[in-house]
Amino acid sequence: MSRTALEDHVWSSLSVRKHVLGRRVCNRLTRRAIRAWPRDVVRPPVVEDQLRWEATREMQLGVIASWLLAAVITEIVKALLAWFTSSHANLCLMYGYQRELHDDDC
Repeated sequence: MSRTALEDHVWSSLSVRKHVLGRRVCNRLTRRAIRAWPRDVVRPPVVEDQLRWEATREMQLGVIASWLLAAVITEIVKALLAWFTSSHANLCLMYGYQRELHDDDC
């Protein structure tokens, strides 16, 4: 969070009495309060942009991985169907199942 965003957040979190204090005084007190914070707590906006970019990249990689997984599953199903239908015995079983289903309907 940048310093201006933190100042805006502090200002919006205060009650209605904040108008008595004023925006400039509130911002000055906020800056004085964060001056004592450790450096790793107050991150510059560049780091926030980098973190946002990394999160977006991870999400894009997840989408690409799901596409690849869908393509691999499709190819596996095609290979299994080709293997199953290449056997004459399996085709005879399929015709028998179809005939049983057809006879049950009549």
